Amino acid sequence: MFSDKLLDNNSGKSRLLIDTEFLYQNSPCGYLSFYPNGTIIKINQTLLSWLQKDNEEITGKTKFSNLLSKGGRFYYEMVVLPLLQMQGFVNEINFEIKSKEESFPCLFNASTVTGEDGEVLAINAIILNITDRKKYESLLLVARQNAEEEKKRFEFLSNTIPNILWTALPTGEINFVNERYYEIFGSKTRSIRSGSFIHLIHPNERKEALAAWKLLLQTRTNFELEVRFETALRKYEWFLINAVPYKDKDGNVTTWFGSCTNINEHKEKERQTVEKLNDSLFEAGELINKNSETLREIAFNQSHLVRHPLTNILGIIKIMTEMEMDSSLTQMVSMLQVSAGKLDDVIKEIVYKTHS
Repeated sequence: MFSDKLLDNNSGKSRLLIDTEFLYQNSPCGYLSFYPNGTIIKINQTLLSWLQKDNEEITGKTKFSNLLSKGGRFYYEMVVLPLLQMQGFVNEINFEIKSKEESFPCLFNASTVTGEDGEVLAINAIILNITDRKKYESLLLVARQNAEEEKKRFEFLSNTIPNILWTALPTGEINFVNERYYEIFGSKTRSIRSGSFIHLIHPNERKEALAAWKLLLQTRTNFELEVRFETALRKYEWFLINAVPYKDKDGNVTTWFGSCTNINEHKEKERQTVEKLNDSLFEAGELINKNSETLREIAFNQSHLVRHPLTNILGIIKIMTEMEMDSSLTQMVSMLQVSAGKLDDVIKEIVYKTHS
């Protein structure tokens, strides 16, 4: 493959002499030279192996155009050959070259060898087998078509959903909204101002919403917020904003997926329910107060009915204490006086509390 290293006595340095013929024959690309009429003068072993032919079958017997497919042959004669004669070179022309069993795609690069009078004497060409590259390109094309199809499906689905759907970049900038966005907010330019919904939020809630969104971008967690948006009818309605992060295998947020759901009717019902509840509580309070007043009046009136006979009892007891009685009777009257006094105190306390 290589010649031995020879020592250069003049410089004291070694250099590697390469067998150029071996390199030509076994290069990873195909080489060939042919006359302007296409007859092949020389071809390397690499290209012969791709063609599955021997050198004797090709050299001096086959024209370059005969190696090409029918369409490639026409393109070579009508386009490539005139270009070679006019500018002296061509680069990366895609041809299909035929072999014994099957054809393979290649890139054709060529330049001309001219005489002193400028006449083309020969054409030197390099053939690059791009079979693997074509397969890779085909896979990429299929993947791209699948991705585009999935995108179309997503957009179709998002446009049929009654909610606003949107996506955002990792920075929080909105980069997609569905048709509902334009229907609800009436954007004629079909562009999202400032890349967000902030300009649509009610001024009283804008600062809080912006702070919550900035915090979300830092924490990279799920997001939920109720705000009022200005609609195309120039009125504010309540919406529920939801957002979830889509993360790659390293945990980095690549996209935010979100929705905006109109909850204005729900909020209105909620407000009406609260108002009805407050009204009910007020009515209940009024009824309790009214009943309490009635009870106070009853207690006050009944207290007079109770205190009248009690006053008589206390008066009789007082008279009895002034009478002469034996010790046992005096003790009983004293006990009766204490009990009647306590009962009078209880009645007075009840009357006082019902009127306070």
